[in-house]
Amino acid sequence: MRVLLIGASSSVGCAAEAGLREAGAEILPVCFRRSGALDLRDPASIAHFAETARTFRPDVLLIAAGICPGRALDHYDDAAIDEVFAVNTTGPLRLVRAVLPHLSRPGQVLLLSSIAARRGSHDPVYAASKAALSGFIRSMACATPGVRFNALAPGLI
Repeated sequence: MRVLLIGASSSVGCAAEAGLREAGAEILPVCFRRSGALDLRDPASIAHFAETARTFRPDVLLIAAGICPGRALDHYDDAAIDEVFAVNTTGPLRLVRAVLPHLSRPGQVLLLSSIAARRGSHDPVYAASKAALSGFIRSMACATPGVRFNALAPGLI
C-alpha cells in the first residue's frame, strides 16, 4: 500500500506514519509547513504538488494537516479566518482535486475532521472549517466511484 501522508509532523500524522510503517506501507510523508514541497494556503503550490502525486501514484491520500488557533470569534481578524479555512478546508479540497486523478483504483481518501464539526467548539472558526470538510467528504463518497472517502473525527488531541 502506498500512502501519501500530508501533515506528517502533526500529532495524528506522526502516529499514523508510525502505524502505517509498522503495517508495511510505503509512505511519502509531507510536512505542509516545514517543507517547500507543499503549502496548503497556496493554490499554485497545490497544483505543482500534483506532479509528486502523479509520480508516487498513491493508493491512499491521508490529509492530517490542520490548525486550531483556539480563539473566540472576536479574537479573529479576516486574515486569521482565511488561514484557518485555507489550511483546514480549502487547501485539502484543492489537494484532493489535484491528487484524485493520480490515485490508484480502488483508492482511499482520509481527511482529518474533528468532533468539533458536530458538537461545536470554543473556537467557532475551527469548528466551521472542519464541518465544511465533513460535508465535502460525505458528498465525495457519494460521487466518486472506485474511491472510498472517510473523515476521521477525533476529540481534542
